[in-house]
Amino acid sequence: MRVALLRGDSLNRFEMQSYAPLLNEWELIAFTSYDNPFDLDDIKIPIQRVHSSTELFRFFPSLLRRYADFTIRHVLEVHAPFVNLTEKLKGFDIIHSADAHYYYSYQAIQAKRRFGCKVVITQWENIPFLFEQRSWARRRKQEVLTTTDLFMAVTERAKEALLLEGVPEEKIRVIPVGVDLSRFQPAQSDPSLHASLGIDTTDRVILYVGRLVRSKGLFELLYAFARLLRDPIMADQSIKLLCVGAGNKNIVAPLLERLGIANRVLMIGSFTYDKMPMIHNLADVFVLPSVPTYRWREQFGMVLLESMACGKAVISTCSGSIPEVIGDAGILVQPYDHFSLYEALKKVFLDDSLRYRLGQQARARVESHFDSRMIAQKIDEAYRSLLK
Repeated sequence: MRVALLRGDSLNRFEMQSYAPLLNEWELIAFTSYDNPFDLDDIKIPIQRVHSSTELFRFFPSLLRRYADFTIRHVLEVHAPFVNLTEKLKGFDIIHSADAHYYYSYQAIQAKRRFGCKVVITQWENIPFLFEQRSWARRRKQEVLTTTDLFMAVTERAKEALLLEGVPEEKIRVIPVGVDLSRFQPAQSDPSLHASLGIDTTDRVILYVGRLVRSKGLFELLYAFARLLRDPIMADQSIKLLCVGAGNKNIVAPLLERLGIANRVLMIGSFTYDKMPMIHNLADVFVLPSVPTYRWREQFGMVLLESMACGKAVISTCSGSIPEVIGDAGILVQPYDHFSLYEALKKVFLDDSLRYRLGQQARARVESHFDSRMIAQKIDEAYRSLLK
């Protein structure tokens, strides 16, 4: 049976690791745009690139490109339409798209009406009625919501958003994202990686992985880290903050100088996905200090799973769907609260047994809830339920 995975410019290796085990039973083809920014080299699923309207932005100057993208996506509420997609979906038994507000999800519905296939939507969005300010966007999204055969909500909060938007509960299954436990697992840190990054073997490491943007709570983390270093009780500990991710370092450089922590914060940019297990195993503590906005709340937090799978103590915030991922296997603080974040970091660094126990609980939780092989089996069962 043939399945088309529609992911626009968001096809990525971390989501597809839950689909790769299906290749023995299903013919999968992942559709993505030519302007997809992710590294796709290691994806085992065959990929078909399709032109998208957002490719036109590359001809704009960088500043104008950002405003054009914001206008199209958030003002006009037209999200990543593929060019001539419907005809390419002929012959598929299932079209599996992502989130009801994307235009390519609407294109999946058009293909269903034309060819009689089934449509599945993976629901990440956990804010009800988002992207419905424009009447045409609202009508388009409503057609997707009413015509889709099955929704796979990655969290209970995503399911709740669908229920409020009128989707019947019997059309929703909660199926989270999985992580490859053979790739992400506890391991000794690499001494050569330590040396290349300027981390001494005696340093304690706080790891942050994410975009260098305020909505990920990066500023709150820097405030908390500065407060931690100024605590007299922590004076005998050599602690460094390792920040991994893409973005403009200039947005934080002045703050690092003003806080007096520039020599303790390492901004090392992005790494390929195959290197991320080694990065996670450098850490003593992983922190995702995500903060909500009126347009966005953390939808899952894949980096949390990866760090937990490596047996790390994790600290995060009560933002969006994060509490569902961490459960009782980590420490949660309120978003926008750098002082509580500082207190949590101090607590974990001063109590070796607590840090070890949290790491053990984190690994156990991922094994029982988020193993990619187990998630693949749930996806397989969902597909088969549609074709009975």
